[in-house]
Amino acid sequence: MKTLRLGLALMLAPFAAHSAEPEPLPPLFYVINLHSEVATLYSLGLSPGPSGDANRKARLLHSIACMGGECRRIVDPPVSWGNDWLAGLLAQEPTQAGRVAYIRVSFDGYYFDIVADYMEVKLDAGGRPVYGTKTNVIYNGICPRSERARDTAGLRSEMPAMSGVPYRYQSKMIEWSGCTDKRLLQELIGSFSRIAAFWQAHRTPGSGVIEKLANRHKLPTVSEVVAQDAVPCNTQYGGYPVVNDVGDYLWLAFPDDKIQGVNNVLMVPRCGSL
Repeated sequence: MKTLRLGLALMLAPFAAHSAEPEPLPPLFYVINLHSEVATLYSLGLSPGPSGDANRKARLLHSIACMGGECRRIVDPPVSWGNDWLAGLLAQEPTQAGRVAYIRVSFDGYYFDIVADYMEVKLDAGGRPVYGTKTNVIYNGICPRSERARDTAGLRSEMPAMSGVPYRYQSKMIEWSGCTDKRLLQELIGSFSRIAAFWQAHRTPGSGVIEKLANRHKLPTVSEVVAQDAVPCNTQYGGYPVVNDVGDYLWLAFPDDKIQGVNNVLMVPRCGSL
């Protein structure tokens, strides 16, 4: 009898282990749009589907997919889609839920800016996506050649003059800055990592970020923060409240007269005038 019980226990053990397996993490869905006359998603290897470079996309999105220390599967958007593309992908997931990031990049050959939205999403009983709280980041950056990055002031004095001729200005900017596709991709990886740090802080109870955004009028302004620097240089955003000072970059709330939304921040270099 003991032998029979032991045999049954051994037979049932795999089923018990299988039933105890944790539910898979909902994946990360994303969309990246690039507006530029001198670079494309294809040239960067970021096109959706098989025409893109899977390793490059994974490197770019790693910090967002792995927020909180648990890495989620990254799901490419369809190569072409309709209004219900996300509902279709969610329906294929065991959890019918996920995280979604919409990221829009503009690049003129030197300057780039990113507008990034993040939210949780799940399907309701009717198969429609239901979104959680949206957090938005507007990010300002530059893509100089690496050996020029330390001399921003000198670079600005050499910058090509604006031109009213389509494509000519951006072509001159890319020639002047020397920002290759490889270099731009590296800059975007760093930018996405900074954006992910804010999104994670906003999701983390006790980080203080939500409270700071709700009480922006109590925060020090950029002018007050950089006044302590050896060479104060941020003049463009002097009146903006500082949510977080991370050294080379500042997380800024929008002043009351420019408020975009309580969960929105602007990320700028400490020397924000570039």
